[in-house]
Amino acid sequence: MHALDLESVRNDFLKTVTRRAPAHLELARRTLTRVSPARWQMEWNLPRWLGETFGLAQAIAREFVLSNVLGLVAIRLQDDLADGDVAIEEIDSANELARALYTAALEIYRPYFPRQAMFWTRVENYMREWRDATTMVNALNVSDLNELNAFESKAAQCLVQLGAPRKISAFAVCELTQPEKYPALNQLLDHAFIAAVLHDHAVDLDKDLRARRWNLFVAAVSSLPQSRAREQANRKRVAQAWLTRASPREYFQATLKHVECAQQLNRSLQIGGLDVYLDQLCLEVQRTHDTLSEQFANAFARMAEKLFNGQALSPRTTKGGTTSLASPPRSNQHFSRDKEEPWQPNSKNKRSHPKRSLTSHIESGS
Repeated sequence: MHALDLESVRNDFLKTVTRRAPAHLELARRTLTRVSPARWQMEWNLPRWLGETFGLAQAIAREFVLSNVLGLVAIRLQDDLADGDVAIEEIDSANELARALYTAALEIYRPYFPRQAMFWTRVENYMREWRDATTMVNALNVSDLNELNAFESKAAQCLVQLGAPRKISAFAVCELTQPEKYPALNQLLDHAFIAAVLHDHAVDLDKDLRARRWNLFVAAVSSLPQSRAREQANRKRVAQAWLTRASPREYFQATLKHVECAQQLNRSLQIGGLDVYLDQLCLEVQRTHDTLSEQFANAFARMAEKLFNGQALSPRTTKGGTTSLASPPRSNQHFSRDKEEPWQPNSKNKRSHPKRSLTSHIESGS
């Protein structure tokens, strides 16, 4: 979506909050900045991409984008409440704002779907799936996450349910244009969301460890509880996983496999914009893997240098760098990145924290 269009959606979002929950405008503004179009491209663009492909009027597609953003902020607030990331004095405000935004998001669809339309049953089902998954996901263990490659696995299906709310706008567009396209689109979105969630948790690895927030990557390599008491032990498990490389490699290969499944499905649907998004996601998965791999390899090399009386030891490298995945993502020459970059490891966009870095305990030998 063009930058001017994105700004227009932001303005309409704030106008909606001003009408429905004016006392919580500042909280809404702060939360909106945390779900930027650069990091949440699917939510900010999917109705437009589908509308252009399936023949939905641009004005209606834009309304559905606004609904997506309203719903996205509502879910972000609910996640923050569940994670304990909301200040005590703002808990009531966050709850009230989340309810107001969710109601506003659904009201956008009312002119297009009568009360008895199947659309509303889908909405109820998707939101129920999401609520169930928010409690199920924290119970996933190493054994479950070893099966991420399999779409039918418990872990993959749990992630599919976490992404259910994003299907609301996709189902709406198809119902108004080409309903027969939805089964394939539904499967495409499932694979894309699994990959996006796996990648996000890898990107947020250090931040989540510091905040003692549950993280999929940690759960994939450590059977320990993700609690304050186990934080350093989990850091060591993560470091050990990178030393052996097997678990991280499998995690990122599973991520790439789901991206590739989504790309294959889109070859028949031919949804413009979505192909660019998937190519970008492929590249970012590879980049995150290589960045984390290099960080840990360098940390191990520095630790070894200390052990061997200052003799420098270089980390093992491959032709592509410190390490590489077996199936590198296909390049995308026509991709143009939004000016607002998504966070990557070592990025300045990370929240500052007085605790040590992801690899500092390796070098200190703790």
